[in-house]
Amino acid sequence: MTRARAFLSTTVAILTAGGAGAAVFAFAQEAERARVRADFLADLATLRAERIAALEAELAAALAAQQAVRALINERAAAEEAERKARHARLLAATRPLPEGLRLAVNALHELWGRSGRPELRILDVRAIQDHELRGVELFAAPANGEGAVLWRAERVDLRLDRGTGTLTVRLREGTVVRHGGESALPEAGETIVFEDVDGPMYEARLPYLVVAEGIYPEAEPRVPPRARLDPFTAQRWRERLNRLLGRASTPLRYRIHELEGLADGEFLGVVLFGCQGKRIEQMAEVERAAVVVDERAGTVELELIGGVFRRAGGDVPLPSSPPGQRILLVGVTPKDASDALTGMVVQR
Repeated sequence: MTRARAFLSTTVAILTAGGAGAAVFAFAQEAERARVRADFLADLATLRAERIAALEAELAAALAAQQAVRALINERAAAEEAERKARHARLLAATRPLPEGLRLAVNALHELWGRSGRPELRILDVRAIQDHELRGVELFAAPANGEGAVLWRAERVDLRLDRGTGTLTVRLREGTVVRHGGESALPEAGETIVFEDVDGPMYEARLPYLVVAEGIYPEAEPRVPPRARLDPFTAQRWRERLNRLLGRASTPLRYRIHELEGLADGEFLGVVLFGCQGKRIEQMAEVERAAVVVDERAGTVELELIGGVFRRAGGDVPLPSSPPGQRILLVGVTPKDASDALTGMVVQR
């Protein structure tokens, strides 16, 4: 019995010792699991923090990119709006009528340049006339010789006339010129366009507020030599005879002698002739020599104009400087009518 109790005690002791070990082992396992769990949670928290930081960085980058795109869109929209307004302003400037004073000046320049042999020069726009200068000018030239079009944009344009040489110099300053497909700045001293042998007095009379004239005009040769000049009374008598004869002609325009200065070899010298439609003057001729030419066999009478210029709405036409010149058929006038009206002062050619 004693031995059985001892065995039982020993067994209990062993079992008791084994249970404690199992408990220790179980506790160690639980501690390991807690540590692993803690490490996992710490790693997970780190990963989450890194992911969140990465996402925040991506979001910040995306927001920055969005702001840059928005700024670019706004910039382009502003540029397009500015261009639209500029186009609108240019359209208004191109279509607005010039003030009456500027319009008259531009028309006078176009007419005078045409007479001076440069009809291709056209003023597209001008802002003002100030201190004998054109301001804010666009000047265009499209030469007929195929050299290519030229466009000048100049802030200041002045016109200087040399009376002695009959030269007009147009100087363009402070701007640009477009030629041969390229644009360049005007030289500091400006770019000039020179007209030779111009009608200086006409420029001064038409544009006194713009043209700056220098020098003295050379003494002009008289249109009619002194020996051929008629006194006012005699010139008036011949003018009346000629006008009576012209008044009998059935011409499309009614012609009238306005001035007559001399007479030589059956020709009238220094003649100014008007061609009228009703009360309106349609043509004017400044003629060096004029004659009434008759053809007895054909039964015709013509007014012959030699030397000078015919002025009409379409432009000036030089008159031939030698016979037969330019002739106007006096329809309805016979050779006898002409001879009687001019007391035989007719020419047969």
